[in-house]
Amino acid sequence: MALQEDRARLMAHFAGDISKHQNQWSDLWDKGDFLPWDRGMPNPALIDALTDRRDLLGTCFVEDDFGNKRRKRALVPGCGKGYDVLLLASFGYDSFGLEVSETAVKRCYEEQEANGHKYPVSDQDLGAGAVNFMLGDFFGTDWMINIEGDGKVDLIYDYTVGKFSLNGRWQLRHLLEAKALEILRLTKKMAVSLGSSTKFPS
Repeated sequence: MALQEDRARLMAHFAGDISKHQNQWSDLWDKGDFLPWDRGMPNPALIDALTDRRDLLGTCFVEDDFGNKRRKRALVPGCGKGYDVLLLASFGYDSFGLEVSETAVKRCYEEQEANGHKYPVSDQDLGAGAVNFMLGDFFGTDWMINIEGDGKVDLIYDYTVGKFSLNGRWQLRHLLEAKALEILRLTKKMAVSLGSSTKFPS
């Protein structure tokens, strides 16, 4: 019942002009008394996918056209306090969390400072990736300057933006590298690979 009430309250909060959504997200973060999406931990389904579904994700490294190996770049739009970003980095991804609220970005850095030790490196041979938190609108482009490779990433993990983007605004744009034409959407205990039929490079 509480979940349905929270969902109804969120939908009411975002009802109306879609151009105001960015400010409406910021209002929620600034007030801080209604953050129903914040469970204080990474999504269990993402943990499962990173741990048990290497067939979907492959390794955390990829080779460029010149044979140089680099870490895969993972983007989490609407990252909240950054739990999933910290988790992805612990599995070796260079991870980028994106939020439209300055307050949310501050909370991300606070979470990293206070609880970063709760995300140990999952594989010492692979090591940890970098953690980056950015302020920006996913549907804009200004924040892309913070990501090497013209803002391109290898993995987008979305659990927020797609749900609250109305009128078809949710789109992959040109963010994904040509060799990893996938977006990962996770709900509860189910991992689903969406986008093209191309599998993640192993």
